[in-house]
Amino acid sequence: MKRKLQQKVRESDVVKSVLEWLQWQGVFCWRNNSGNSFIQDKYGNTRMIKFGIAGSPDILCCLKGGLFCGLEAKGSGGQLTPDQLAFAKKVRDNGGIYLMVRSLNDCEEQLAKYLL
Repeated sequence: MKRKLQQKVRESDVVKSVLEWLQWQGVFCWRNNSGNSFIQDKYGNTRMIKFGIAGSPDILCCLKGGLFCGLEAKGSGGQLTPDQLAFAKKVRDNGGIYLMVRSLNDCEEQLAKYLL
């Protein structure tokens, strides 16, 4: 009996393909980065710079009619963090859309009703 090999999906590949598809659809969208970075100032001191909002999704969109949409890409087996779940709740509580997508097909299916 042959075993079916499951190919691991990388989050970065999902983000790239979804962004390209959204842009092809004419959706105003961009890659959203958040986290922190360390820099050295002119005196040689290292300090941390934070950017973005904790839990914010990988892709942000403004759909037709001004509807806010956040798309969190996850690779094989990836799960939403507590910060991402809290961010998703804030978006939904304020009338926006927050979706976790695992592939381009997954994104197309979930967004279909919003892109008419």
